[in-house]
Amino acid sequence: MGKLSDECFATMSANYETEQKTLKESLVQLKANIKMQNDKAANVSEFVEKVRRYTEIKDLTPAIVNEFIDCIMVSKKQMIDEKTYIRLIFIIVVSVLSTPHLLKNMKKCSKNS
Repeated sequence: MGKLSDECFATMSANYETEQKTLKESLVQLKANIKMQNDKAANVSEFVEKVRRYTEIKDLTPAIVNEFIDCIMVSKKQMIDEKTYIRLIFIIVVSVLSTPHLLKNMKKCSKNS
């Protein structure tokens, strides 16, 4: 086998180091993705377990409501046909379904409580 020139070795070494850096960065991102997916799976399992406990609700108690509703948002009063209406929004949070919009509203809700 022949000997590599110094220039060829330097090029290959630089490429190797760049590849190693990229792989390390990818590994960090992949581990974060795996953790996020595991958290989502755990949240779904927890929610399904809650739902199974309450498949046949005869009386809606405060304890049951508290299990499922994480936030209640109340809108401003609105007048429609000379009647006053207030809209209530009940937020049931399952992390898997969380969206940036929902999270923003949850932050508002927790500040108001």
